[in-house]
Amino acid sequence: MEHHQLPVKTVIPGEPHTRGKGKPENPSVERREGKVESTLSTLMVTRTHLIQSEKMASLGELTAGIAHEIQKPLNFVTNFSEVNKELVDEMQMEMDRGNYNDAKAISNDIFSHVR
Repeated sequence: MEHHQLPVKTVIPGEPHTRGKGKPENPSVERREGKVESTLSTLMVTRTHLIQSEKMASLGELTAGIAHEIQKPLNFVTNFSEVNKELVDEMQMEMDRGNYNDAKAISNDIFSHVR
């Protein structure tokens, strides 16, 4: 005599009963599952956008830092050339007045900044 075992189904109170493929029979559970899946999908898209935004913000900060580092030596060169222009103007005025010793001192001053 052969024994056949029938599958035992455990029923948990308060849980919807399942039929066949393990899907809930309760339509409200199906709606909730759909909402959860939709929310998860929205969260994943939002997460991707947030990561992309953070990358762009970091890139912007890096670019600003590089621009600042480039600007510093440019400012130095600009300021240096303005000072030398003023000294050359002053030297020319002294030469026009015939004060060649003062003009020579100004030219020495200019050369001391260049070296």
